[in-house]
Amino acid sequence: MLTLFDTALSLNYYKVRLLLALLEVPYVRRPIDLRKEEHRPAKMLSINPFGQVPVLSTGNLALRDSSSILVWVARQYGDARWMPSNPDDEARVNAWLHPSALELRLGPYEARLRKRFPAIRSWLDRVRSLDGYVALTD
Repeated sequence: MLTLFDTALSLNYYKVRLLLALLEVPYVRRPIDLRKEEHRPAKMLSINPFGQVPVLSTGNLALRDSSSILVWVARQYGDARWMPSNPDDEARVNAWLHPSALELRLGPYEARLRKRFPAIRSWLDRVRSLDGYVALTD
């Protein structure tokens, strides 16, 4: 059985959950509360030494990083429509996977923070960059 360690604060976990749902793959979800530092105990660090989520675990395999999880799930449970085996087509998929982990997710991430976590967004709005230094504003 697949186990997905994730947190509601992460859009990267959402991508994984979405693909699992689209492919109708059964899994157990283990929410991790980052504010309570549930990603730092030795047991979690043994699964992912970086102390990050999402992590997809199955047997003795633990996959970290949403892009690598998506590729594995697509290959394991999907077909060539989800992750082609032709190197050129696979490169095209990867060309979208990697930017979606940062550049493309920033807009939806900001919008989601504003809607679901206004206290966090309010704090972040007070942070600004000054010549490479981060300072809190009044």
